[in-house]
Amino acid sequence: MGIKLFTESLPSSIEKKKAMKAIVQKFNAAVKEAKESGKAMEMGKIEFDKFNFISFNMRFWGETFVARPLMMLIGGIVMGVIASSFGVGGGFMFMPFMTTLVGYPMYLAVPIALAGTFATSTGAIAKYALMGYQPDWIMAALIAAGAMCGGMVGPKIQKKLPEIFLKRMLALALIIVFMKYTKLLVFLR
Repeated sequence: MGIKLFTESLPSSIEKKKAMKAIVQKFNAAVKEAKESGKAMEMGKIEFDKFNFISFNMRFWGETFVARPLMMLIGGIVMGVIASSFGVGGGFMFMPFMTTLVGYPMYLAVPIALAGTFATSTGAIAKYALMGYQPDWIMAALIAAGAMCGGMVGPKIQKKLPEIFLKRMLALALIIVFMKYTKLLVFLR
């Protein structure tokens, strides 16, 4: 996933995705206009056309995307198993999955990934608690407080950074995690 995500940030891949870039620019212009007119919440709603479990159209900020619920469900199960097995939220897997395989732009994928990560974490905490493994709730509360602060700052920073930079940083993080778990990085063993 990390290598695929990095190759998508290369200039040759970006040229192929000019249509997506135009959508992002249109989105940013629409957000700015909606905020100025006070209609941001109305325009930010997701509207569905003819729900079908395999695929359907989803409108968000005036653009239409193809949604594939079955693919998202299967991907969520696989990533949930991996995330809860390693004790991670799973967001680092959800983002490349949605931007690379599903084809969503970052501004649509981020809130979906955050909701998926929340669900994965909640499910894993419940299962571990039922199995008798109680977390240190004080440490968990501190991590949660830090994550909430980061969650408030992150979207503001994301707006100021180019999507290419964000994809490359995520790709680098995925590659480092892969290298750590496969023990290819000697200094992280």
